[in-house]
Amino acid sequence: MMGQQLFDLVFGTLAQAFTAVLWLRVLMQAQRISFYTPLGRFVLTLTDWAVLPLRRALRPRMRWDVVSLGLAWATQSLFVLLKMAVFGQLALLPLGGLVGLVVLGGLLETFYVLGYLLFFAVLFAAVLSWVNPHAPAAALAEAIVAPWLYPIRRIVPTIGGIDLSPLVFLLLLQVLAIAGGQMRFLLVRLLLGGGMG
Repeated sequence: MMGQQLFDLVFGTLAQAFTAVLWLRVLMQAQRISFYTPLGRFVLTLTDWAVLPLRRALRPRMRWDVVSLGLAWATQSLFVLLKMAVFGQLALLPLGGLVGLVVLGGLLETFYVLGYLLFFAVLFAAVLSWVNPHAPAAALAEAIVAPWLYPIRRIVPTIGGIDLSPLVFLLLLQVLAIAGGQMRFLLVRLLLGGGMG
């Protein structure tokens, strides 16, 4: 049990951090946010080594950075597979169940990381809007979170000059995290059940 916690702490943190930076690259590119900022240079430095060779090989022609998205999913899928291999869980599943768990589990984990990234980005943007709204980081954070808050801002009115959309968004993320946890549990149970049958 302690070995698994240590594994999650070290390798899980590394996988989640790399996935989060890849998501940041995707979001910044989708919003056409300049990479000529400290954050942009940080993102490019950490991800170019993996993204650029694949982009040259695949030459995707889409608005979304599908190479970074694919790498984010592959990172999480590899982590799921590695964790199962290290702790001897591969033998519990037939090949089809194993592939399903790695593919779908990696996808769920990828979106979990996006959820956490958006949670902290919205929190950061909200705090900066109160503390130092004219800071360069405030404009960058707002540019990243604006597309996610815009649909809520259309529905939830500003009350007394206070924008409640970040609070509503954070509550929605919590609901999605609970639903995602249930999906993860059901997925593992279904595949393990299939492996035991």
